[in-house]
Amino acid sequence: MGDLKDDYAAIKEYWKEKKASNLDKSKKILNELGFKYKEFNGGIHLKVKGVDFWPSTGKWIDGKKHGRGVFNLIKRIKKIG
Repeated sequence: MGDLKDDYAAIKEYWKEKKASNLDKSKKILNELGFKYKEFNGGIHLKVKGVDFWPSTGKWIDGKKHGRGVFNLIKRIKKIG
């Protein structure tokens, strides 16, 4: 049973690192492209041109429209102006 517990701990650590990496990379992309954003909850939740964005998971919501990924977010922002 110890192997299963070790596997779970390894997977949990992987996803923790992946989310942290996504958060850093998404913010870096937004900054490099000159997008201004407001941070909430220690930077886990961003507001970019009125669109809610969670960079660790890539989820964004703009009213009833939603999607995933920083590049899809950028396309949406450019589309709405």
